[in-house]
Amino acid sequence: MDKLWKPDTFFPNEKKSFFHVATTHNSFLRIDPDGTVSTSQRLTVTATCPMKLQLFPMDSQKCKLEIESYAYSVLDVIYFLNKSKESISRSEFELPQFVLIDVKFTSKIEKLISGDYSRLVCVFLFQRNIGFYIIQIYLPSILIVVISWVSFWLNRDATPARVALGVTTVLTMTTLTTTTNAAMPKVSYVKSIDIFLGVSFLMVFSSLLEYAAVGYISKRMKLVAKRKSAKKSVPTKATPSSPISFPTYLNRCYRPFYSSCDRTSNLFYDNHKKPPVLLKAVDAIAFMHMTIRRTL
Repeated sequence: MDKLWKPDTFFPNEKKSFFHVATTHNSFLRIDPDGTVSTSQRLTVTATCPMKLQLFPMDSQKCKLEIESYAYSVLDVIYFLNKSKESISRSEFELPQFVLIDVKFTSKIEKLISGDYSRLVCVFLFQRNIGFYIIQIYLPSILIVVISWVSFWLNRDATPARVALGVTTVLTMTTLTTTTNAAMPKVSYVKSIDIFLGVSFLMVFSSLLEYAAVGYISKRMKLVAKRKSAKKSVPTKATPSSPISFPTYLNRCYRPFYSSCDRTSNLFYDNHKKPPVLLKAVDAIAFMHMTIRRTL
């Protein structure tokens, strides 16, 4: 293997990689009767994969693994996929968050300042598993919104129950949104799950505002009804069509006079209890005079 010439292959989008050497170096060399040399080495590569999360968590991602020679240009080495044999196969493995849908190979010429280089690109198509997010995010959010609607069936005078229910659902929705965003990459654009959580929070918060509006309108209605009842209880002025009886008017003119020195509110004269004095007698006489004139 050491005496065999090998191209200086590297991975342009690699972050880290290593060869497997347990228990020996995992590699082999084969020479066919026609002179074809086949070599294979086992290694693990961690590559970058920019993701587009606008549709998260119902998104699909394309990740690339690029293979290129570092020093040999296209005049020396050309990478291509051997289509005569099964050059790639998918093993029976499962990822916790993704499902491998398809694998595609393409080759292209990469033009750099130092020259033109042959590059082989392997494209992996992944689809995200949505089951985790349905159980942990979507179903709890829907249930919280439904619980907030229970306040619509409560009596408007049940202030403690409606306030406690509204505040609890708002705080629960806030905690769920914060926990979800903490586990997500910090991106500047809006994701699909952000719209769903935002609408859910708006509906929960609207149910709390609905109670505040109902309470304010109910208070105003009670105040208006109280003012109307107060106006009805006040007596109206005398008119020819509605004469006022003398006893009613006299009762309004009656004002008892009490001695300031007497704590029992009784008037005493020569150690004898006297009835209260009628004030506004002039008004009473005037009323009698007015009634007599109207009768005549």
